Amino acid sequence: MAHAAGTIKTKFLGLLQSLTPEDVAKDPSRDFSRARKLPVQKTILSLVLLGKDCLDTEMRRLFREMRGDGPTKSAFVQQRAKLSENAMPSVFSRLNRLFPPARTFNGVHIFAADGTDHNIPPDGKDSPSFILYNSRKGGYHQNHVNTVYDVLENRYIDVLIQPRGEANETSALCEMVRRNPVRGECLYIMDRGFNCFNLMASIREAGSFFMIRAKDVGKGSTLDCFELPDKEEFDTRFTFYISKKKKGVFKKKPGFKYIHPVTQRFDYLGPGIPGDIYTLPFRLVKVRLEKGHYEYLITNLPEDRFPAAVMKHLYHLRWSCEEAYFMLKYKANLVYHHSRKKEYIIQETYARLILYNLTSLLASCVTVEKKKNRKYEYKVNMTQAFMSCRMCFSGELPPALVEKELLRYLTPVRPGRSFAREMRSQRLMPLNNRN
Repeated sequence: MAHAAGTIKTKFLGLLQSLTPEDVAKDPSRDFSRARKLPVQKTILSLVLLGKDCLDTEMRRLFREMRGDGPTKSAFVQQRAKLSENAMPSVFSRLNRLFPPARTFNGVHIFAADGTDHNIPPDGKDSPSFILYNSRKGGYHQNHVNTVYDVLENRYIDVLIQPRGEANETSALCEMVRRNPVRGECLYIMDRGFNCFNLMASIREAGSFFMIRAKDVGKGSTLDCFELPDKEEFDTRFTFYISKKKKGVFKKKPGFKYIHPVTQRFDYLGPGIPGDIYTLPFRLVKVRLEKGHYEYLITNLPEDRFPAAVMKHLYHLRWSCEEAYFMLKYKANLVYHHSRKKEYIIQETYARLILYNLTSLLASCVTVEKKKNRKYEYKVNMTQAFMSCRMCFSGELPPALVEKELLRYLTPVRPGRSFAREMRSQRLMPLNNRN
């Protein structure tokens, strides 16, 4: 469901106005209790709208209508220090509740689950975010941002941030599956790194669906225990029999998987849970890609609603999550920090996610007219949409003109294009070179 730009702005500003010190302050009895130029609502809105310049420049830009009498950098830092660790996560989740996802594919919400590393300023060598270099002395610091991304709505639904040294994508996703705020049936699409029995069982027990790309057969794949059909493409059913005991009637059956009770985690077997075997039925779909490559997809989607013909398309939707990470880092400016403190880095990470979701909501209110003479279809240029979003919520651009502004900057949709993925190291954007 598309919302008008004015509705989006009014609802989000109303959300901020409804916040009280009890909701967001470290010490509600003292924090945000006095009248200041930066009350709690303006403090959070300023965090969301921060760009990549230094704080002095950002404060002058955000409060230019006050003509030199706006809040200073020092005032902003003092106010943001009063925010509790749950303040920005609360605003993020409340925004998603204000605008619940509505778009589905055959009645199912389509989520891409993945994670990305995020370079952060140094936090001490004893910090769990510290990672040693492979080829030389020293190291660097990173957080790992685990996300659930709605590929039809182009919005982040949930996030869990971990220090890179303690990152565990499968356990993080298990937690996000259990607290999923979206009502209705959901499908989680994942790459090979999420091939985990505990995760598949967690999604199944939550009443949702999973689609995971498996490793190629013969290369340490979990599918090596099955005798697969000798066909270019197939769609067949198998069952995993999961146990924490090596002895049992299922041990000699294809699909038996032993889970070490100490070194491996499986939440659906153990003390207080009846039975020694957890049965996990699934579909295995083999699809042929271009250039003669193949993919093996493990899923529990029903065949009648999701035949094998749509599986390739569904898995391809996951790529929009990778594109979203690029936009989040370099267009929503996640890579540009305004502090070295850990708690402020977390604040700004959630602020960039909120900005991304607001921008996607504004972009969704625009209908791009299809013309016969055009070679390509066109869509909103998201790089320019981030600028329009900042201008809208800072008061520079009236909501009535947002749609017109977004339609000025369109980019063609060129289907079927592919490029070799360039792997290069990320660099921290230092604080001392800002304008």
